[in-house]
Amino acid sequence: MNTGNTNDVTLCTTNDADTQVRAGGPTAETRAHFRPRADIVETEAAYHVTLDVPGVGEGDVDVTLDGDVLTVEADAREPQFEGRVLARRGYRVGPYRRSFRLGEGLSRDGIDASLAHGVLTVTVPKMPEKRPQKIAVRTS
Repeated sequence: MNTGNTNDVTLCTTNDADTQVRAGGPTAETRAHFRPRADIVETEAAYHVTLDVPGVGEGDVDVTLDGDVLTVEADAREPQFEGRVLARRGYRVGPYRRSFRLGEGLSRDGIDASLAHGVLTVTVPKMPEKRPQKIAVRTS
């Protein structure tokens, strides 16, 4: 839970476009990626990042950690409709990318990712010493 002092226990989004601008401008590759929507939920033990990646299969998603930056890349492929015609598309087809910066209080070990029904959930555990602790009260 948020205890008010989370300066070193944070997970925040990064703006790939800003990073590219500082490095000399966005490239055609960075402009071509879609940025999936994401929710970040904090619990006592971890942060849970939920991203919408409709049309993405298990083999079409990569989650990588480079230093303090966790990056999700996925590729939503054109669906096959065998004998049917697409009347209207409800989601984007193509590459997705979203990055998150990990604070010092988050563990780089034990990051977990699962994909179900077009929703990717990435769990980033907090370091044990940064988690709130319950102190037992003894009676005398």
